[in-house]
Amino acid sequence: MYNERDKDFCRSEAFELVSSRADLISQRLRITYINMKQEFITGKTFSITCRGFRNPIYQAEWKGFMFTMYDQEDPPNAIETTGRDLIFNSIGFLPAKISLQGMRIQPTIFTIAEYSQWTASITDFPIPLDTECFVEITIPGDLAYKNEGMIGSQMFAPAAGSAIFPQVETIPDGRTILRFESCFR
Repeated sequence: MYNERDKDFCRSEAFELVSSRADLISQRLRITYINMKQEFITGKTFSITCRGFRNPIYQAEWKGFMFTMYDQEDPPNAIETTGRDLIFNSIGFLPAKISLQGMRIQPTIFTIAEYSQWTASITDFPIPLDTECFVEITIPGDLAYKNEGMIGSQMFAPAAGSAIFPQVETIPDGRTILRFESCFR
């Protein structure tokens, strides 16, 4: 995600940067520059490095990027445009993690050895969410767990209704992993 406070958002060895601005609604990054160095005007490859974007949720090759160069007219005229065949390769990137400060688990019954209903809340997402993402909850092996049913709301809400039917996996060390589809809204 673009960070507007970052003064050195984009840079290149080929020109002097005037401004760089990302528009998340139109999904465009606009870079304005002056003084293109003579050796980069024709026939030489140069790079533009931009930072402040968050990594994608999962590792993949993201297709559909394109590059367009405009003149200085008002409104600008397109000089050259690539096809939508540019690929952003995120294979090997590290995934973002939900911080402990952004997660809260609250039980409703505090009597020892009785089952309780628990509410899990996530308030701070370090990543943008794709629709139909997957959620995985790991329950420690020393905590007795009985699934009477799960109800989801907001990002945890299922595509239809409110009941969630997770896939349940018990690991040899006693942990239980619940996986379910989410992010339908």
